[in-house]
Amino acid sequence: MKGWRLVVHSCVALAIALVFALARPHLVLLAGNAPSATSSSAVQPATGSVMINELVANNRTGLKDEDGATSDWIELYNSSASPVNLAGWSLTDARYQPRRWVLPDITLAARSYLIVFASGKNQRPTDMVAPLHTNFKLSAEGEHLALYNASEPPQMIDGFSPRFPKLPADVSLGRSGRAGEWRYFSQPTPGEANDEVATIQLQSELRLAITAPRQGEVVSGLVKVKGYSDTRAFQKWQLDLLLDADSAQAVFLTHDTISAPVRTELYKLDTTRFPDGDHALRLRAVRSDGNYDEYMLMFTIANSATR
Repeated sequence: MKGWRLVVHSCVALAIALVFALARPHLVLLAGNAPSATSSSAVQPATGSVMINELVANNRTGLKDEDGATSDWIELYNSSASPVNLAGWSLTDARYQPRRWVLPDITLAARSYLIVFASGKNQRPTDMVAPLHTNFKLSAEGEHLALYNASEPPQMIDGFSPRFPKLPADVSLGRSGRAGEWRYFSQPTPGEANDEVATIQLQSELRLAITAPRQGEVVSGLVKVKGYSDTRAFQKWQLDLLLDADSAQAVFLTHDTISAPVRTELYKLDTTRFPDGDHALRLRAVRSDGNYDEYMLMFTIANSATR
């Protein structure tokens, strides 16, 4: 049991209580430099508000699967008030294979979690009891990881591109707080909200984020875009709007050189200049050689509803 399947907020599972009774999970300060351009993060929570909420890529002594193996795992979370059917959705660690592992016909309830073991065992049960297993494993050194919806062509809903950062043994990378910023957890929390743990000050290696609007937020009128880019190795940051979350429809908004950490308002976005619908904001920290670190956030413009 131990949290390998669907976990609903309203159900305080005894199995989870036993797993985490020995120690209260907390955020941990990790030493290390900011990620290079090869460890960029592109984060795109979108349709149905289903997102990658936590992952472990170097599981040594943590959560075990039904075979007793300490397989790596990925936690999905439905933050919306409605269930989302995941039939045809997919997870992949290959940038040009969006359908590498397709989820079965299962429904993720509102405010619920789903654990998918990244074990390479390739198991896709639909009985809502047996655990799910991808046909690929995760690299502790960091790699591409993405969640795609069932549309054709597939749309990347959430993920890390080109890769998530290197993870130490038994440390997870998870979202924390309302802004959903990525943080390290010394004790992973499969099937639990990451922002309900006792926290300490943390300097994350993911030094690039958009903090407002919130992930999946519906906005109208004039919107303040806030964020930060304090990876000092980079030469400038740039903010773009991707219409329909399509990089081919990128609209340049603003940019600036980085002379000091930026943790403030980046831009005032007049949403009335753009059509209603699901779009994305992309924040890039660009190096002089053209390499970059990237953060993407999905949101919805709905001005017609306010007229």
